Amino acid sequence: MPAALSRARHWVLRQVVSRFLLVAVILVLPPPRAHLGTPQRHRHKVTLSKLHRHKVRLRSCQGVAAVSASRTETGQRLEQLLQTAHVASEESLQELFQDIVSHGRDGGIPGLMSWLESLGLQRHEYSVRYWVHAMGACSLDEVTENIADLVSELSMTLEEEQRMLTAGEAAADRIQRSQDLPEQPEHMNSTEMDNFLHNTMLHLLLSRPDADLAFDEFDQTFEKVSHDIHSQSSHDSSSLEYQLKQKHCELVEGDLLYLSAMRGTYAKNLPEAPSFSSGPPNKSWAFSGGPEKWISIAGEFSFPVPLPPLSDAIRSAMKHAILGRQPAYERYCNAYVVSTASRMYGVYPPDELPCARLVKLAKVAIKRRLEAIAGASGLPDRNLTAAQAPVPTGLTKDALAREETVAEMQLLADIMANTRMAQADVYAGHVMFGILLLRLRRRFELLKGAGMLSPLSDVSKARHTLEHQVAGKPASEVQACLDSAHFEQFVEGFSHAELEHDTPGLEELLLLSPATQLAWRRHIDLVFGSSLRDEIFRPLARASRISAERGEVAAGPDICRVCLLEAACKGELRMLSLSPSASERLMWQGMLFGVMLGDSDLHTDLRPKKKK
Repeated sequence: MPAALSRARHWVLRQVVSRFLLVAVILVLPPPRAHLGTPQRHRHKVTLSKLHRHKVRLRSCQGVAAVSASRTETGQRLEQLLQTAHVASEESLQELFQDIVSHGRDGGIPGLMSWLESLGLQRHEYSVRYWVHAMGACSLDEVTENIADLVSELSMTLEEEQRMLTAGEAAADRIQRSQDLPEQPEHMNSTEMDNFLHNTMLHLLLSRPDADLAFDEFDQTFEKVSHDIHSQSSHDSSSLEYQLKQKHCELVEGDLLYLSAMRGTYAKNLPEAPSFSSGPPNKSWAFSGGPEKWISIAGEFSFPVPLPPLSDAIRSAMKHAILGRQPAYERYCNAYVVSTASRMYGVYPPDELPCARLVKLAKVAIKRRLEAIAGASGLPDRNLTAAQAPVPTGLTKDALAREETVAEMQLLADIMANTRMAQADVYAGHVMFGILLLRLRRRFELLKGAGMLSPLSDVSKARHTLEHQVAGKPASEVQACLDSAHFEQFVEGFSHAELEHDTPGLEELLLLSPATQLAWRRHIDLVFGSSLRDEIFRPLARASRISAERGEVAAGPDICRVCLLEAACKGELRMLSLSPSASERLMWQGMLFGVMLGDSDLHTDLRPKKKK
């Protein structure tokens, strides 16, 4: 136990010192609804209380933050179209969900599930139920009469298609002749209802074919704006007119990237990130759970921001969106989620976590990239003068020798971790991981398609196949396991490429274009607020002046903690306290936005073209 405590204290001191010194270094740096056919006659009743309960659950999953004001008139016009489309898409999903749920497990058709089970096609249950609902079919006879249309709508293997086409009608006749169709129960029990609601919502989020219809007008306007900007030109690249056009196009491209990322989130009906940037007047400490001690300290400056945990269906849909519905990347993503969420809940991740070392390397690259661009909030607007900050913040050799230093640093870390600036930096890291994962995916698929990837070694193939068999998993999943191992081998080589000095490494893969960085910062400012770096420097500068008056050569952690806490209690420093479940939700939101932003990164350079 003493050894474990010593290691824990050493880890705390190392983490806090690195964050504290980062702040100290920056302190001195320069500055339409889809029509699905005629509704069927309701054959399955569900209690109104359960429907109402899920309606509340569904609404709680929707975003609580509006799209922020754009920097350009073009962006503002597109924002209005996007918000209108978002509302229409949201209402369409809720209406469709209620209609399908009201028909129950068999979609209003007795024997439908028995038919699918007899064909061994139960994995297509929710796709078939959606098709039945859209077509308005009321019996198995109507389904089999249009079986070719049904097959064309499903993502089936050739073997499954042949099985349904050749044996579908006979199986339906056999079920109907047997006269043992299951009676439709009046109500589902609680467990059945929860599973049914979860799977129905998950299927609609992942496979709703009409999800893009509401965004047609936005898409057309977006394409026209992109074309118009691309066609701009200037005779003289050194002229003031050309430079102004370049700056304007950069701002517009940032707006387009941001709105395109939000469009991707809205089209999947996934929740957008909440906004803590605005609260009641004179309230600066936002709470979404978190330790009660901070509520008593914040006092009248506190205000609640409800942030319920993600439902299983929403979390699964977000994970599918992050992975591109490709299981090869799941272990790498899971390793990041487990290693990050474990610390949120105050536990250490398991030692034998797959891909743990690869994720650690990714986190190091993300940390370096964030340090290079001065974190989520960027550099302060202006330098502090010697009069404003006469001595630096930091630790002297005498302070490092004192045993009390660890306790002081821990107290400072507690306060720093609850500042909006620190929370924004953590969230920015999640966004960066989403961007990194997408770029690794793209490069892996490109090299694999071109036949330029190093093949998976025979030893690795044998080891992963054996591990799969020992775990008792079905043989059909072996290939997915080998694909995961191949991707991890690719990431392993990419992670160490910087050491060989011949190919770019992870950190270079995280480089952002100016427009992408504008869109990235705009999103983080919307969630947490802007000018956070300037805001935190005021109490630190005050600590510097107090230390100088005392004749000290540096402002240590104790005086910095006092000044930060005083500023927070006066409403001068914006704070944010989160529960573990709220922190986990923000982790998923950050990764999702990173993937959506990377996916929206325009392939066409929108800057004005120079005439030859």
